[in-house]
Amino acid sequence: MIKFILDNIGYLLWIILFIILASQLHFRKKLQQAYLSLQIFVLVLIYSLYWISQGLDITDEGFTLSKSWFMLHGMWHENMDLIWGSNLINGLWLSIIGAPSVLWARLGFVLVTSGTSCVSFIILKKYFNPIKSFWMVFIVTILITSSAAQTINYNNLPVLLILLSIFFLLKNEYLKNFKALFISGILIGFTIYTRLFFISFIFLPFIIFIWRYYQNNEIKILKKQILYSSFGILIGLIIGLIILIATSSFNIYINTIAKTFYLLSNTSEIQGHTQNQLIAIYKENLWFTSMNTLIFIFLFFIPAIISKASISKYLKYIFFILLGYLLFIYATEKGNSQNWIYVTIALSFASIILYLFNTKNYRHVELILCSYLFMLFSFIGSSSGIQMIFYSGSGILAISLSFLFIEKLSFNLLNNNLNFKPVIYILIGFSILLLYDRKKVDVYRERPRNELKTKFETKALWGIYSHPERVNAIDSLIVNFNKLAKKNQTVLTINANQMFYYLTNFKYYLSDLWNVPHKEFEEKIEKEAPPDYLIFSIKNPRNPNWPIDEEFPVYDFDLVNYTYFKEYAKSNYILIYSNKMFELYGATKNMHKIISENIVMNNAMSTFENGLAKSWNKIRENTLATKDSLIFHSKPYSTRITAPNNVFAGIMQKILEEGQLYYCEAWVYSNEWKEFSIDIGGGASSIKKVVPPNIWTKISGYGKAVSPLLYVCVTLGNNDGFFYYYDDVVIKKVELKK
Repeated sequence: MIKFILDNIGYLLWIILFIILASQLHFRKKLQQAYLSLQIFVLVLIYSLYWISQGLDITDEGFTLSKSWFMLHGMWHENMDLIWGSNLINGLWLSIIGAPSVLWARLGFVLVTSGTSCVSFIILKKYFNPIKSFWMVFIVTILITSSAAQTINYNNLPVLLILLSIFFLLKNEYLKNFKALFISGILIGFTIYTRLFFISFIFLPFIIFIWRYYQNNEIKILKKQILYSSFGILIGLIIGLIILIATSSFNIYINTIAKTFYLLSNTSEIQGHTQNQLIAIYKENLWFTSMNTLIFIFLFFIPAIISKASISKYLKYIFFILLGYLLFIYATEKGNSQNWIYVTIALSFASIILYLFNTKNYRHVELILCSYLFMLFSFIGSSSGIQMIFYSGSGILAISLSFLFIEKLSFNLLNNNLNFKPVIYILIGFSILLLYDRKKVDVYRERPRNELKTKFETKALWGIYSHPERVNAIDSLIVNFNKLAKKNQTVLTINANQMFYYLTNFKYYLSDLWNVPHKEFEEKIEKEAPPDYLIFSIKNPRNPNWPIDEEFPVYDFDLVNYTYFKEYAKSNYILIYSNKMFELYGATKNMHKIISENIVMNNAMSTFENGLAKSWNKIRENTLATKDSLIFHSKPYSTRITAPNNVFAGIMQKILEEGQLYYCEAWVYSNEWKEFSIDIGGGASSIKKVVPPNIWTKISGYGKAVSPLLYVCVTLGNNDGFFYYYDDVVIKKVELKK
């Protein structure tokens, strides 16, 4: 039955569309009063369901799914960040079926989108013709949410909550329903936990209250509104605080907020999200949108003037069609794939400005303030800038509202009453053309839809389709990983493959799931064992065409971390599996078995010659080796190496067999920060580690001998007075496990 529905959902969609349209035409008056809200919810739901099986993004979608899933599966505190409320609600949704499923996650996205559309319609039908509001909201919804990442996330969920709060806020329009203000306040208060930057919407009700006071000059009503709304906001905040305190997460949450704002103000560590970077993005976006808005304000008069011209109506229709097509061409110009977003928003601004300039009806002012303040402040904190108005759905209410206002526009120009109704038909035609054009390529970070016909075999990807190269890359990686990995083992993905954790149900190793900073990694491996597996994306996962395109694997701002982990993998891991997109490395300790005892001669240092244990030699003769009992590790004495400035200092022993795999370890002590290494035959097979001063530190790893000489050494650049100690050098032969 399910297979039949999936295979024939396109036909079912059009049948439902026909039934809804026919019923609206036949029962128009009755439907204005009932069922339209349910119809638009179902219509958006069914329409969206048709597309959710196509494509797979392992970056943003993976980030949200992994964080949300593991928040309720053993990593609560690790996910206590600025969006924990969104992750919690999404995690509850994901947990309903008890196992990872991308298709189930996308059903949650569809429900949120349908809810956003439904609430927007319920708000608008109070002010406009319900049938016109219905179709305007439907068209705008399926247009502006078409390119969104298909999860319940910190973009779309807070939008739905704020829309609900606006609905209750406007229910108090006639200053009677004060309980609605209380509910509105609760929603605003809790929304802050779903996305901290939505804290700005705390002020939204008070802006409306000031406007109402300006209209009625009733100070008692103003005080009552402020009281109910403030109490509601306080309750919403308390609900979140109770969760934080009950889960011992309050301090973590506060520290995360403090750290985030410090980084925003002081560093570029969170790439693309520093204060200066965000301001630059927003200024550029708003400037471009403002210029388009000014142009469209004047262009709106062209169809209005043409409609008054004394020419054939068929010629007028040709002009209108041509204008709509020219607008479509401009919005989809090559070289700027997001231009259509700026154009659509500018059209909305142009419409609302003309309406406000022309109207004397103040009934809509509250609605305009709520919808446009909501839209304009909803993208704060996002590096996507004004595009987030579309991805989150926060523009549905405002854009639908502005297009509905166009029909009401009229201007008296040179004793001619200009009617702007042709403009709305042009915009509807433009939107439909745009939707048709965008639908071919609007899958988030994916190839065109007509190529997404190959089904994934991975269990968590049941019902999801992509192009053959991507399907093979993901499925084969997971198959090979599952053959080796055990549930108690750990894994770290490098270069934006956050989806892997959710698909395999393996917890992520670092709490910073997105940036994977090597500094956090170094701090963690001082306390815990390194991850058992590393997985590299060797092509750029943000590129919609991966793994087909041969693009360099990372953006410049990711290069430092990517390079660090590549070097780390060389010394501590071996390559187990690779395909066009991924490399899977296993920790050498897991992939090898020891086949000999320690082969280092005189490791116990019972016999010393010239300050060195017998059989050891200095790498450079101008270094000084002395037996020392002041600083020692496991025995009452050790060897101290003192090196002049810029001398490559170290010891060596000729004991290795070329081509043989070895496990190596040594303990070193230095009087300053230095990078030490164990070179298994030379630098081509080197195990390196930065050693802090004044503490014994273990260096260990695996490698293949490229010459008979074993080196325990320190890098160049020594200061005068530099010295180090070494002790307990261990070398054992190993071989790969079969």
